[in-house]
Amino acid sequence: MISVGKVFLVATLVTSCAMPEKTTQIDWVSEYREEIESYCNSPIRDSSVYSRNGFGFVCIIGPINDDLTTEIIESTARFRNNDEIVVYVDTVGGNESAIELAYTLSRYDYKLIAKNNCISACANYILAGARRAFVANNTKVGWHGGIPRSKSEYLETSRISLGGNLDSSIGNEDAIHEGWKSLEKLVRIQEKVFEINSVDPAITYESFDHVYRCTYDNSEAFRTVVENDNGVQSAYWSPSFTLLRDRYGFDMITFENPGEFQRTKLNVVTNSGREYSYDVPLGCVNTI
Repeated sequence: MISVGKVFLVATLVTSCAMPEKTTQIDWVSEYREEIESYCNSPIRDSSVYSRNGFGFVCIIGPINDDLTTEIIESTARFRNNDEIVVYVDTVGGNESAIELAYTLSRYDYKLIAKNNCISACANYILAGARRAFVANNTKVGWHGGIPRSKSEYLETSRISLGGNLDSSIGNEDAIHEGWKSLEKLVRIQEKVFEINSVDPAITYESFDHVYRCTYDNSEAFRTVVENDNGVQSAYWSPSFTLLRDRYGFDMITFENPGEFQRTKLNVVTNSGREYSYDVPLGCVNTI
């Protein structure tokens, strides 16, 4: 099992399925895409937020951290609830501040354009909170764990980080319980983000764990890499579009190229720095 800080697990998934019908309901993408890409990728851009007369752009490029989250939340405070907001993302994730960022932006029923990357905290929260989303060609979208969802889950991960010796030090135990007090508010906000579109948080938790372990057990190629390439540094899973829609509730997404998400994938980076992508065995997908 992979663990990164407070993140439980990391992975990417894909299954065989029929191609979806192309949607015609992407007029907003053609209307805003060129302008927002130009603004957000401008080398002279001096703000992550741009607004004009009832409309605004939000750029989330690079790591989602406390500074970026604070800047965007403070800058969007001047927006009105009925303003039209489009969020542009190109990020492989970040810290827990993404939860508050997604929840704050959700008051505007924002639309989202993802290009190049939307992984980890981006997929967990920013994508999950969007009312409508467009994923451009050649964009990586993947889930790989999140903050604990309950006090018991938090205490369990804390025991693991202490080598199972939670009760061996009163100081450690007190610190851990104090840590939960500071985390509890985020857990409640996270629940509200998942409720916006009724997405299933299992995509971030149990499903990844199952997919990673099942693929390891059933793919000799994957086992060989894990055992012979200095182990896995990180992993994420990308469910197929049908799995995203039918199992996890991500029916707000339109893919520019649905074929890229026709199968469920597990993507890994080894400690040697090599990247690999595996089709998740259908048996593993069917037993999620």
